[in-house]
Amino acid sequence: MFDLPEIVALERGLFSRRGLEVRFAEADETTYDPSERDPIARRKEALYETEGADVYNLCEWGGIDRLERGRRAGRIDYLRPAVVAQALVSFDPLLNEPHDLGGVPVAVNEFTGSHYTALHLLGNTLARQEVVVRHVGAPHLRLRALRSGQARAAMLMEPFLSVALKEGRTCSAATSTGARRWSPPPGPRAPRRLHPGREPGRRPDS
Repeated sequence: MFDLPEIVALERGLFSRRGLEVRFAEADETTYDPSERDPIARRKEALYETEGADVYNLCEWGGIDRLERGRRAGRIDYLRPAVVAQALVSFDPLLNEPHDLGGVPVAVNEFTGSHYTALHLLGNTLARQEVVVRHVGAPHLRLRALRSGQARAAMLMEPFLSVALKEGRTCSAATSTGARRWSPPPGPRAPRRLHPGREPGRRPDS
């Protein structure tokens, strides 16, 4: 979802018309753990840090976090319109509203949109000490945790949200998150390599 504009631009040659050579970075996905807790060791961030990619996107809050954590110089290029909803989802009949989740761990991917939007949604309803988030990892792992009963509630994004709702999960609340693009300072670097996180067939990380 996040890279649909880039995918269309590549397919229609819009970058090349501007004299830009752009491609998606390639990576062996088996070398990256989707439950990785360290943000800089995750696929997109690791590719950027090792100069395997020059540009990648992530949520609004995560962009600021990575600027502080990362070792490779970079900047936040721009804030895109909100393009994806993070939703609080549960299959527990006792959890229908955010105020039902006091003390209930919510599965997230730490330091991504799922983490920050969970704090935002729950913090508007619950006392801070009642808000509990638990790092599980990428969205397909959080959906798996819901299915197995290892998590009573989780933050999910599309297309995992639609899958969960189709399977009968309850959506307690939803919000939208903007995506920021982070790239190195201008310089002689070509071709420009996009991160692989949203290429067709790949799993998102937020």
